[in-house]
Amino acid sequence: MAITFSQEIFEKICSSATHSTAEVYDMIAPHLDDTLQSINCVLLGDMADKLDTVPGLEQAVTKLVCLRTYQEQIPQLDLVLTPTGFGVVSNQNLAPASADRVKNLLQQVTNAAEDTYDRCLELLVGTSWADTAQARINIPNLMYTAKQLKMYVDFPSADVHRSKLLEFRTKMYQAEEKIRQHVSAEFFDHILEQARHNAFTKEESAMADYMCKFIGFCIAKNWSAAKSMLERIENYAESKVEVFTSTRTPRPTKSNTSRLIRMKKMIPHTFGGRILDFRFPTSWQQLNQEQLRYVFLVITLFLRSRLRLTSSCASPESVSGSE
Repeated sequence: MAITFSQEIFEKICSSATHSTAEVYDMIAPHLDDTLQSINCVLLGDMADKLDTVPGLEQAVTKLVCLRTYQEQIPQLDLVLTPTGFGVVSNQNLAPASADRVKNLLQQVTNAAEDTYDRCLELLVGTSWADTAQARINIPNLMYTAKQLKMYVDFPSADVHRSKLLEFRTKMYQAEEKIRQHVSAEFFDHILEQARHNAFTKEESAMADYMCKFIGFCIAKNWSAAKSMLERIENYAESKVEVFTSTRTPRPTKSNTSRLIRMKKMIPHTFGGRILDFRFPTSWQQLNQEQLRYVFLVITLFLRSRLRLTSSCASPESVSGSE
């Protein structure tokens, strides 16, 4: 579905570009299609031809294209401040806008563009888009919008946008890897996939909330709260194991050996997360760093035991020979 742009639409979205003539829009317009194609590739994918199937999506994408194009072109424009907003340097004998004004304008437009990008994601989850590569690229973590980040992390300022989310992405990956080690990678991947499809059950929604709280505590470096929340995740996984295993949901595992014994009929054989089962992976490549450390620890303990056994079982002839 093709999106139509006009000066009226652009100035309604970017009110600071409102001008009695089309000076600003005329300089922006040639770049709108390029921005749209970029957004189609990175965000929309096949949904670019089905915008009208999702209420509000066409308007959100139109707004995103206008804001992002304006954002990218502001540094290239010789802006002046006019009674109706910003314009470009012309024969009006107006002094160029100050650097601070232009900087503030650029920040406002950037924030609005980032918020609109998040809004597009909120509209896309739960649609056929959830099964695309674009969904996996744009939602690699349980927290994928700035609004979610603000829910689970306390910031001194409420002015939090997508750039802040991207800043913490590495920490989110690290926290999620810890969750994977405690409840199994398959179970976490299922929860993440449910987030993309907006298809949580009641129990999965609660589990996702606990996981996001743990991630938020890790970002805030509140390690005591993070530890408690990780234990709560494990306990909830155990208490709801029958619910999780009654459907096609991958089964969560427990790192506590005694609990593993009680749940052995419901949990697949696992190697990792402080659990040493006797069914080993088929290749070393399947082990992560923590699991490899367990392997070498076991090997080391085995070698020490064997050395002590060999020493205690030395023959009398060898002892007399040494004398």
